[in-house]
Amino acid sequence: MKSGKQNSAIPRKPLLWLALAMLFIVPPMYGNLLSWVPSVFLGSLIAKFLMEWRGTRLRSIYLKAAGIVAGLGCVAFSYQTLLGAEPTLSLCLVLFSVKILEAHTARDFHILAALGWFLCLAELMISQDLAPALYALSAFVLVLVAVFQFHRGRTPEKSVFTSLRAGIGLVLQALPLVVALFFFFPRVSGGFRFVQNHASSNRTGMSDSLAPGSIASLALSNEVAFRVEFPDGNMPSASDLYWRGGIFSKGNGLNWKPAKSDVLWHKPESLSGVPVRQRVILQPNNGRWIFALDRPAKAPAGTRLMTGSVLLADQTVYSTFLYEVTSRPNSRDLELPLREQKTCLQLPETISPQVRALVQSWTNNSSDPRSVVAAALRYFHDEKFSYSLSPGEYGADALDEFLFQRRAGFCEHYAAAMATLMRVAGIPSRVVVGYQGGEFNTIGNYLLVRQSDAHAWCEIWLPKKGWERLDPTLAVAPERIKMGFASFMELRGKSGAGGVAGGDGQFALAQRGFLHRLQLAWDTLNYEWNTQVSGFDEDSQRSFFQTIGLLNPRSAILFGWIVLIGILLLGGQLVLSWWNSRARPDPSLILYQRFCRRARALGVERNPSEGPRHFSERAARLLPDHAAQIRRIAGCYIDLRYSREPSETAIGALSREIKAFCRGRWPI
Repeated sequence: MKSGKQNSAIPRKPLLWLALAMLFIVPPMYGNLLSWVPSVFLGSLIAKFLMEWRGTRLRSIYLKAAGIVAGLGCVAFSYQTLLGAEPTLSLCLVLFSVKILEAHTARDFHILAALGWFLCLAELMISQDLAPALYALSAFVLVLVAVFQFHRGRTPEKSVFTSLRAGIGLVLQALPLVVALFFFFPRVSGGFRFVQNHASSNRTGMSDSLAPGSIASLALSNEVAFRVEFPDGNMPSASDLYWRGGIFSKGNGLNWKPAKSDVLWHKPESLSGVPVRQRVILQPNNGRWIFALDRPAKAPAGTRLMTGSVLLADQTVYSTFLYEVTSRPNSRDLELPLREQKTCLQLPETISPQVRALVQSWTNNSSDPRSVVAAALRYFHDEKFSYSLSPGEYGADALDEFLFQRRAGFCEHYAAAMATLMRVAGIPSRVVVGYQGGEFNTIGNYLLVRQSDAHAWCEIWLPKKGWERLDPTLAVAPERIKMGFASFMELRGKSGAGGVAGGDGQFALAQRGFLHRLQLAWDTLNYEWNTQVSGFDEDSQRSFFQTIGLLNPRSAILFGWIVLIGILLLGGQLVLSWWNSRARPDPSLILYQRFCRRARALGVERNPSEGPRHFSERAARLLPDHAAQIRRIAGCYIDLRYSREPSETAIGALSREIKAFCRGRWPI
């Protein structure tokens, strides 16, 4: 009884390979699900091996029920719902964890393998980047290896490599079909992208309001915000790479947020200047702002053009978003609507006399807006303001504290303060947030913009000029704009400018040597994967068909014949394989059946349960004239059917003996 239980248990080697496959599924889950969910799943794998080591498993139905109910409650509490991709997948992982702990029989192993393949597919549903795809492929192959190992039973160690080769071989055999389906299966808009709700995941991106520290917190992140390719090869200089995101027209000192007019649809501005075409791959950020160089001329598909030449996505960006946009640098709208003018001149609730006196000192010299702007920039430059990631928290009088006491801040401090000062001077202004600069990837020939490139600046309205960019950061830290944030911080860190890097002169940056180039090479692979594979949509498929000539009627007919011939050849190969693999009759059995029919004609019929030796002995007794011949026939047949190494001449001898025995009239 004990041995029977032992034989029904899952062997440790297949269980080890299955657990290894599950480990390849876990890492991408941490970036898309709440961290406790994959942690529970990982813990169940570790607990399973400890239990197997002790020879125990989860048996109590009450503990199983308690685990399921607790998992269901935790998922519902964490996500506040059980609907959607993330809650559903989280619940599946919790249930999978319970199943792992109770798994013991062969049936349980096959269920775990099927669930492993399901998780590979689920992983691709929540993220279509290159790394998760490689993880999923590795897990898929390892589950195959685990299944092969399970069905091979207790075999020598070399069978592991045999199973691994078999798993990889199956994937390689399926590869041509996968490639054919990739190119020719009807495509829909969006390619292989699945829009999922990642509201609870750890995504970084622009906030919908501006406060001291909101941009500085992004500057500490090295995550990719978006990648940009310039198809026409006319990428602007680093100091002109202002990636417009959102605008804030309602301000109160250093705190700004959108006004009601900022979120209204707006007709496209009249623009001038050299057009710059951009192909952008925007990473998921849980926001709706779409970034483009100043200023987008037209809204791409899936977006809308709002007030202030701001692009807004129709839906929250929960997955990678690909779009193409053309920008022109100069606005030719010379009339500011009265409602917008009123909004952009609205002052904070309280303005201190010190701030008013400062602005009045500028306007007394000249009321010309450009002179006022020049005076404000001189003030930031001459009064030794510093550019710092961590200037500390500001109190209720943040504007006065920044302008007259600390004089230290990040780009959001300077942009907000400058916009407020311009309004006090009677110049319409607003704050713009987005990104500035980026790193050009020479390997992939595209611009890489990270979250650390987040930036804020302001815009002012000038008569006969319209809206113009005004970036006070240029007066305080011009190297930040000319060099880019990463190079700027690296330079300041080496020079020991503590006020810039937050007090200790240190900042986490990628190394500029071999490792950095390796990082850029990997990012290039990600970029190509996103554009050529994940982004292979209906337009890309049509372009591919046009390239190979399928849109030409004659070429399409020729291709149809090729496909038809290919299908016929494939069908013929399948039929031939079936024909070669079918069960073929044994020649010795055919001869023996002929002998039995002849014996029956002579009055000796073989019983269905009677073996060849017993039948031959009985037939020899009933047919004494043929006894010797019958015994020779039985000996040859038994040698052919049951001997490990039958004689090469046995089949010929059997045929001759039976022919001699059957001389005369053949039975029908």
